[in-house]
Amino acid sequence: MCSFESSSKLYVVSYVNGAKTLVGSIGTQCTDLAFAGTTLHGVSFTKFLTLNPTTGKVTASKAHGFADLNALVAGSAAGTYYAAGSTNNSGEGANFVRINGTTGIGTKVGRFGAGLTSSGDFAYLNGILYATVNKPGSINTWLAKINTTTGKATLIGNIGRKNVWGLAVRNGIMYAATNDGKLLRINPSTGIGILLGTNGIVQAGLAKSP
Repeated sequence: MCSFESSSKLYVVSYVNGAKTLVGSIGTQCTDLAFAGTTLHGVSFTKFLTLNPTTGKVTASKAHGFADLNALVAGSAAGTYYAAGSTNNSGEGANFVRINGTTGIGTKVGRFGAGLTSSGDFAYLNGILYATVNKPGSINTWLAKINTTTGKATLIGNIGRKNVWGLAVRNGIMYAATNDGKLLRINPSTGIGILLGTNGIVQAGLAKSP
């Protein structure tokens, strides 16, 4: 799996214990990563990025039209990506956004609702889109399901850790990463996270490598 620091260094992270191997410097701000096949894309608060997965370097950067996007995933349709923001829009929650992978332009699909905002990542499991979200009044991150037609988030449960900024699925198992270097295994039915290991990096996202 791939992860990266908020300082924009790209790593390969072991799904067994979270051990890290440095790939290289991304060279610009990045708030999340997503693979579509062998192509690695990223998002920053304002840009849709293409990266070289071997070196970590950004090879393309396009404005997506939003100011706070911090989560990204490849959609089920080719060339489509979903993203979400960190801003609670008048109590309606974060924007859920569809991004055109060719132009990089984002279009608002809807909002999470109930004041929920993106904690930093998405992952698909069995055709369902999951997200790490911030719930008003809770210091911990929660797991939620996302309706990709409306953008509405439905809470599943408290992960039991704060600042869970990464989420990925490998071989049917859900993993999450925290900003204090912890790798977790997530129960998708309850949201509960179990510690697998610690790597000491500020993990700002997580993506399954091809």
